[in-house]
Amino acid sequence: MPITTTRVAQWLDTLAHCLPQAPDPLLRPFLLTWFDYYKCLPILLKRHQACQAVYAAALRRHRTLPPALATGADRRRAAAHDLRQWIETLRVACGRESASFMVFTQVVLDGLAATFFWYFALPCPRSEATHARLLQQFRACCHARALVCPHEEVLRLMQEVHTWLAAHAPTWQPPEGEDLTAGLMRVEHYIIAMLEVLEQNVGQSVCCRPPRAPILAPLPSTERLG
Repeated sequence: MPITTTRVAQWLDTLAHCLPQAPDPLLRPFLLTWFDYYKCLPILLKRHQACQAVYAAALRRHRTLPPALATGADRRRAAAHDLRQWIETLRVACGRESASFMVFTQVVLDGLAATFFWYFALPCPRSEATHARLLQQFRACCHARALVCPHEEVLRLMQEVHTWLAAHAPTWQPPEGEDLTAGLMRVEHYIIAMLEVLEQNVGQSVCCRPPRAPILAPLPSTERLG
């Protein structure tokens, strides 16, 4: 997290010095809000981990409860019932925390995709600038803008994040007991790779040239979303 945050901050600082030359000044702050959502991911991760720890402890306690013998049976049954209710409450809470993490992750990925389309003046409405769309059109975008980058490596990271996130839709809940740390690491590696693409190709961006019309010819039909 600290490394990624520093890298993003460095890029935003560099971008701030170039942005006076860029078009659509009112659009820029909106496109960069994904970074605020990204900074929330470690907080959501810690909340999920804490909830899972309490949930696991309650399960262990339930497994070690003594059987309800004749003596004090009613009291033990009542205690077991209360514990089962508590376990269910914790299970639901863990699901909510993981769902929040997934939703924020999706916002980060879609926001980063919107930044990419805007940064290279690619013809994509903000409402349609999603991670899924960028995944399908990345090669065509790189070709149209003659971007210098490890295309296949970036695509691999992009696909890994997409597959991981899509595996939890539509419930947005990971399998019970899954640690979301690995997911956050995937997102961070992808963000760093995308920042390198943006930095290495700043000369092709809106920061270094005025917009042109048409900016980009329509993408081939095979590259468009269905």
